[in-house]
Amino acid sequence: MLRSVLFLFTGVLIAACLTSVMSDEPTTESICEQAFGDAGPCKAHFKLYSYNQETKKCEEFIYGGCQGNDNRFNTLAECEQKCIK
Repeated sequence: MLRSVLFLFTGVLIAACLTSVMSDEPTTESICEQAFGDAGPCKAHFKLYSYNQETKKCEEFIYGGCQGNDNRFNTLAECEQKCIK
């Protein structure tokens, strides 16, 4: 009986942790509301796309390759699909 209760408690605890971790991922709307074109501190040169809230358009920017925010997309089509309503 004690093993069953302990097993059940462990399962509930793991499920709670997974739910907490998964809910921290930004939603598409919150990604599109992040700052436009955050290049990050690295010095690479990747042409990506970011949603610009001021112009209400997806625009090209240069991403440095690390950090920055999540408002970056590999293609113009992907950016427009997720951010332009």
